[in-house]
Amino acid sequence: MLGRFAANEFQSYASLASEELRDAAALQAELGAAIAAVNTERDDLADVLAKVYLPELTEPALLEAERRTGFRGFSTRRPLDALAKEEKKLAARVTSLEADERWQKREHLTGPHGAYTRALAEAKDLLDPWERDCARFEELDQFLELVTLRYDTPEFEERWWQPIYWRHWAAGDKICAALGLDDFGDDVLPAYEAAKVPRDKWRAEVARIQQDIDGVHEHVREHDRVAWRLANLASIYLEECQRVLAKHLVRADVPLLAAWAGDDRGVTVHLKRLSGLTAKVEMLQEMMSGWLKPTHDALASAQQRYALKAIKLSRPKKASIEVVLPEGVPEKLAAQRARREKARSYVQRIVRYDGYDRFDLAQPPETWWLHMHDNRRPGLFTPGLRTWYDRHPDIVVVADPRWEADRGDALAATGAMAALGDIS
Repeated sequence: MLGRFAANEFQSYASLASEELRDAAALQAELGAAIAAVNTERDDLADVLAKVYLPELTEPALLEAERRTGFRGFSTRRPLDALAKEEKKLAARVTSLEADERWQKREHLTGPHGAYTRALAEAKDLLDPWERDCARFEELDQFLELVTLRYDTPEFEERWWQPIYWRHWAAGDKICAALGLDDFGDDVLPAYEAAKVPRDKWRAEVARIQQDIDGVHEHVREHDRVAWRLANLASIYLEECQRVLAKHLVRADVPLLAAWAGDDRGVTVHLKRLSGLTAKVEMLQEMMSGWLKPTHDALASAQQRYALKAIKLSRPKKASIEVVLPEGVPEKLAAQRARREKARSYVQRIVRYDGYDRFDLAQPPETWWLHMHDNRRPGLFTPGLRTWYDRHPDIVVVADPRWEADRGDALAATGAMAALGDIS
């Protein structure tokens, strides 16, 4: 095919590849959202499990939680010792805050009729006329600018040959006319200063009293914060211990936890779900890093090649050369899109799976794949997992014997009920 025609073909390939890139990016976003959702679900479950393992903050409960989870942080970091130390510190701080006049006389000082409240109201009343008097000057256009420049005083630095000098002169004359005074330096400034000095004095007084009021309020707030923490310190430390334990559980060896759980079916049910959620996260992350990212990068590289090829072949000197087109580009891109749609179905299947109870925690966690995919082995979407299955060709689904027994009892009961006919 001649270059001028091949350029159009390569441009078409580049456009198709761009569409596929957008779809691949959309799948990346979907996978990222799925991973985040499953991680959140797993973290929430770990929080629940931590509360089961550590229902109260006592030495026996901490030791039992360590025994059942393998966590050693409570023994090494001694939360009960830290609690006692902080409790003593907080109690001393509360005593100190309550001994302060700002606490003892808070109502007398800042209540509706308190000393500071009355003083502030009086200071504001004394300030108000001076504020109004100063406003007569300060609200006039350019007045404050002229005051800052010390216009019409020996400190004024502008000279008659500067255009701005005459603009300020005009502004000063306009201000004098507005105030009914003859001269800016001799009349306006002295009248303004006569109002400004007491205004600034009473402003400072208002600010001082307000600072005293704010100090009382902040003192009371600090007292309330410290007193609240002291009153709730045991619960706070328990929640912190549970959060630390939950982080350990997310990373822990679940089969080992299950062995330590013994006959505690409630804990075992939670552990199965924890194991399954961890498997989901690992599957989805492998789909992202092991399959989707490499295919996305390869697609982006191909799109760039097609676009560059189209640009080169569109040049006049390439118009008549013979070009061999790559085979089956649209078909290959369509096949990639079909694989992404299949991957989407895998993502949905993984996220929606909730048959955790039937899993036998004695089995390798990799076998969660078989449970979630109806005994079908992994393929190209999870290359690392597929390699593991290649090394374990005889692996099969194994259900928890206790789940099978419970399920058998339930099925037998259902069969007995069915034999009785409709008794509703």
